[in-house]
Amino acid sequence: MVKYDNTIKKVKELLVNDQEWKNRYAGYIDTILSNPEIINNARKKFNVPSQFTLHMSVSKANEVTKNVVKFDLRYHGHNIGCLKVNKETVELEAVKNNDIISAMNKAGIVGEDKLEGKINWDEASEFRTIYAKLEENIQNNNAKLTKNKEHELESKLLKNFSKKSSDGKIICNIQPVTMLKESLFFQMPTPLKASNAKDGIIEYSAENGGGIDILARIGRGKNTHLAIIELKDKYEKNEPPEKAICQAIAYATFIRELLRSKESGEKWWSFFGFGGDVPKSLKLFAIIAMPNSKKANKTFVYNCNHDAINLPLDEEDKLELGYIYLKNESLLQEISENLPLESNI
Repeated sequence: MVKYDNTIKKVKELLVNDQEWKNRYAGYIDTILSNPEIINNARKKFNVPSQFTLHMSVSKANEVTKNVVKFDLRYHGHNIGCLKVNKETVELEAVKNNDIISAMNKAGIVGEDKLEGKINWDEASEFRTIYAKLEENIQNNNAKLTKNKEHELESKLLKNFSKKSSDGKIICNIQPVTMLKESLFFQMPTPLKASNAKDGIIEYSAENGGGIDILARIGRGKNTHLAIIELKDKYEKNEPPEKAICQAIAYATFIRELLRSKESGEKWWSFFGFGGDVPKSLKLFAIIAMPNSKKANKTFVYNCNHDAINLPLDEEDKLELGYIYLKNESLLQEISENLPLESNI
């Protein structure tokens, strides 16, 4: 049995031993909250086709000035460029992706030279047309992106979770946390390296820590909770879900400490999309999402009485575990029973 409390204890020790993160994350959120109008106005200056997603990292949000705002442009989770907005123009700084070039070649799509360099977004019709053709081929199974499947899984889940209607959502009443409540996805940074948390190896890495794959709100009304979701693109014998979830537990422990920090906890709580003060008793979810396997464990999130495990984060706060086992690329799934309001797909 994996000792999840050891992961929590290790993270707390690291965050106590080096507390530089407190002021740094306070600085992050103060800068972000000081520029919402600039970011929102910049976002309104352009449109992107539905095959793309827009992202803004915390680092890019902290680089915003009244003259320049940058957005990351992604396709199936692959970074394909940056949209740079200034007072007068929206410029695309496109970058090639070898996996996308390979898929284009297989589908007989030409125009590789149009996928890199700088161009005004209004004049980038050839760039958009290439991706529209590629998307049509992918949907018709005439092309496939073969690398960075975890990024593609992240993109699919983000789009699914963002649906306004419950129709087709794998979990009802779930929404990803976005940048300033706009349609801007982002990856929440942490000061931890926890990719080997399954082996008990967690390191404090300051500004070079790993990011949370998906941060989301799940539930309804007062029963809405923050979920830290870790993604894996395949089932690994040496990293089964009951071990892989240690990474989500590590990051969830950091989020709890962040929300309880006097320097910025209340501001982050609001940024994550919640009203009022941080609850006296805080509940978080740590969730592992991965393709299903006949070997996948469906009991590790429960105790011997089949009740949801509540891992204590302190006397008041707790962490519950959950899993999403994806059956195939259409996102049909099995979801642990303790996650609220699952759909009936």
